[in-house]
Amino acid sequence: AIAAVLLTAYGSSKAQDSQRMGPLAVHPQNPRYFQNTATGEVVYLTGSHTWANLVDIGPSDPPPQFDFDKYIDWMAKLNHNFMRMWTWELVSWDTKANGEGKHHTSAPQPYARTGPGNALDGKPQFDLLQYDPVYFERLAKRVAAARERGIYVSVMLFEGWGLQFSPGAWEGHPFNPKNNINGIDGDTNHDGKGVEVHELGNQTVTDIQQLYVRKVADTINGFDNVLYEISNENHPPSTQWQYHVIRFIKEYEKTKPNQHPVGMTFQYQGGTNQALFDSPADWISPNPDGGYRDDPPATDGRKVILNDTDHLWGIGGSQGWVWKSFTRGYNVLFMDPYDGEVLGQPLDPQWDPVRRSMGYTLQYARKMDLRQARPAHEVASTKYCLANVGKQYLVYRPAGQTGPVTVKLERGTYRHEWFDPGSGKQASVGTTTAADGDTQFPSPFEGDAVLFVTRAEFPAKDWSQASPESQGLDSASLKAAVEYLRENSGPDGVNELVMIRNGRMVWAGPNIDKVHGVWSATKSFTSTVLGLLIDDGKVTLDTPARDHLPAMVAAYPGVTLRHFTTMTSGYRAAHDEPAGGYRHGPSPTPFDPCSTPLFPPGTQYAYWDSAMNQFGNVLARIAGEPIEELFRRRIAEPIGMNPDKWNWGDFGKIDGIVVNGGSGNSNKHMFISAREMARFGHLFLNRGNWNGRQLISEKWIDLATTSHVPASIPLWPDSGADGRGVYGCNWWTNGIKADGQRKWPGAPAGTYAASGYNNNDMFVIPEWNMVIVRLGLDEGQRKITDNAYSNFIKQVGKAIADSPHRVLR
Repeated sequence: AIAAVLLTAYGSSKAQDSQRMGPLAVHPQNPRYFQNTATGEVVYLTGSHTWANLVDIGPSDPPPQFDFDKYIDWMAKLNHNFMRMWTWELVSWDTKANGEGKHHTSAPQPYARTGPGNALDGKPQFDLLQYDPVYFERLAKRVAAARERGIYVSVMLFEGWGLQFSPGAWEGHPFNPKNNINGIDGDTNHDGKGVEVHELGNQTVTDIQQLYVRKVADTINGFDNVLYEISNENHPPSTQWQYHVIRFIKEYEKTKPNQHPVGMTFQYQGGTNQALFDSPADWISPNPDGGYRDDPPATDGRKVILNDTDHLWGIGGSQGWVWKSFTRGYNVLFMDPYDGEVLGQPLDPQWDPVRRSMGYTLQYARKMDLRQARPAHEVASTKYCLANVGKQYLVYRPAGQTGPVTVKLERGTYRHEWFDPGSGKQASVGTTTAADGDTQFPSPFEGDAVLFVTRAEFPAKDWSQASPESQGLDSASLKAAVEYLRENSGPDGVNELVMIRNGRMVWAGPNIDKVHGVWSATKSFTSTVLGLLIDDGKVTLDTPARDHLPAMVAAYPGVTLRHFTTMTSGYRAAHDEPAGGYRHGPSPTPFDPCSTPLFPPGTQYAYWDSAMNQFGNVLARIAGEPIEELFRRRIAEPIGMNPDKWNWGDFGKIDGIVVNGGSGNSNKHMFISAREMARFGHLFLNRGNWNGRQLISEKWIDLATTSHVPASIPLWPDSGADGRGVYGCNWWTNGIKADGQRKWPGAPAGTYAASGYNNNDMFVIPEWNMVIVRLGLDEGQRKITDNAYSNFIKQVGKAIADSPHRVLR
């Protein structure tokens, strides 16, 4: 059954394609980023890399073996998707040049140590024409393991910093004639440094290097998640040699099934960024010249730029630098001491803000259409903005800047969210209607802040359909969540399930156009009419019902509209005696007040159907027309609800006006399909605004969906439900119940719902820009409990790969 629903949910084949890692190529539309050639999707790269992630490096001999699986699990938890996989050409590393006193050995190297004879380190000499299978088997295995976790790997072919700066480096290089059996001496000028191995001029050395490059390509060409880096921080005279190797590997891979991007990184010391831009490389990593460390210049697409702390500080960077780089169009990398074995301290917490923020940027990258995204410092007052102008704006506000953030927006309705990168939490969400020009967004907190502004999407005659992946959801995880809901439902299962994200339908069951009553979910429609009447200035929440319904004067003079909409009125109708198991206001004459209230208004909570029907009667008197007609004219028609797919049951004319059911009982409820109910939820998600028209005030939406019933108030014994701490104006909220627990612990705190008998429920989740509707007629067979919904929503959260709530800290 789920497989059929998944096909209905718009493209299982596309969803599966989008999970494939394909070989990368520079994106043809936005060359600031790469493209997954298997799916066409834009790929933003970010992650921590560390020195020993291929060649073991450490103070013992042999060095301790690096736990690669633990490392990539750690990366995955941080939501990183890229590493530089380091090689180390030397058999040792003296860290005096790094300001530390460690002396490391390293192994394995690419070349086999066969002898005869020993090298300067006392071990067998290298045969430069034979390769160590341990090295290449490890290379392939680790690239494969990274791929399983969705991590791209840039395989470093050569390493130039160590040969230049590590004391005694040449004595530990395989191309030292005392270290190989082939008679190769890479120290062409015989100055004892050997840096000429990374220059053109010694054809024999170059030929051996090319054989090695071919061996690397032969080993990993079949993997999709591969990039190449020619050398780490080689000396400036290596420029033409690096250009040569770039061209060589590109030409060689033309003969292979896959072609992978090739990169060139900063040449230390004295190299220029211009040499990188002039290179045939696909991607580059610059030095600090030009502001890449403090105020990165906006990228222009000449190269994919991986802005790497390694080439700017060594070990350094900050949370702010990550966001500055991201909003200026860079891919962002961190040289991570990680376990502290080579340099630095183990998992030094001072770098946690950098690590976490890189993962956060990847989540926002997945929210954005990076095909169209450009650095747009001119549209934001902070000067740090990545924008798809007219649609999406990702703005970074550095700590120290104060006051509202101003963004130049085109006319329209926009959803905005504030994200705190320090805590990893979404601080607030909202909806704004903008005129052309500057729009201000006051920040809800101080310090580093991220503002994400997106133009709200609204359905036309029908919902736009989208694959889950295109809206930041993993199809497999979403399918698992839906299967969980099906298993915890009655026989209607997920046939009437609709899921909307970012204004797009990402899941739809086969019966979402089935029309039937939704019982007490009707109450949320009733209170929406109250909101319209308040907006019109006809009443307030504290208007006494008696002012519009004389029948309330005698026994209920103190009952206000607030009491009705929060279920604290104490109203009881004549004939409200229990009818079998139905005890919470079953009266067939709900408009005939009982002379004895349940309790004084505002003193207890009673979920009571006859009270809600009388509430609907009062609203009709205030409106001067049936509330269905007011709702149709002011809400249903403007949001495009299909008139054939909804209607509101009624009691007929009462004192000259047709009175619609306010509660949803006695077959006088809202009759509606899941597809149309999702429109109603989407209106609330956008805080009453529909494609630029404010149909109902933001103030009312916020008020209605906030808890108003104290958790400490007494509960009437026959109450049909317990809304203490979790009930707004006829909307259920994810507040704190009387027992101290959230109503749906697995859902974001801002979640709210319309809910009715027979498992008719609609959840609005502002934090995820999401509406979920599940309708049915099957509670008699099995009730979907709050716990089941909580677990279902929690599993949906796992599918939201772009949600800041998903990052593990």
